[in-house]
Amino acid sequence: MTLLDFVDSDMRFHVRVAAVCICDGHVLLQGWDDAGRWILPGGRGEMLETTPDSIRREMSEEFLIDVEVGRLLWVSERFWTTEDVRTHQIGFIYEVHLPEACDLRDVTRDFAGDDGGTPFIARWFPIESLPDVWVQPSFLCQALQSLPETPQHIVQTDSRS
Repeated sequence: MTLLDFVDSDMRFHVRVAAVCICDGHVLLQGWDDAGRWILPGGRGEMLETTPDSIRREMSEEFLIDVEVGRLLWVSERFWTTEDVRTHQIGFIYEVHLPEACDLRDVTRDFAGDDGGTPFIARWFPIESLPDVWVQPSFLCQALQSLPETPQHIVQTDSRS
């Protein structure tokens, strides 16, 4: 397994895939510890793996479920600096459908997950509450209010990651 994640001196480049899972007016996000930052479920792409296959793999690894990958919503380019490392991320964000009989569809509770040895929490947020949530990339707070009809390319520089 070779992740699409490369570091050169004080620069980092990686490819991330992410899943937009919507259920009953809520979107599924995941977060770590008490930082208060939330992201869409997903992870790093791998060499010689399509981005839809990456989404299926990540959802299987993190939630032990098989998902149906729908349409591409956004391709995002993000730039930010953390601890003197300048990062460039290319993100492929897809609409994803959870299985009908999946426990993860319960929007009333949190779910514990594991991201390669790092525990996380998956939580459903009402879509209308997203402007009050620290979601990365930040364009999602507004963009998830109304999914695009065709894929959009978003370029964003974030002040905090």
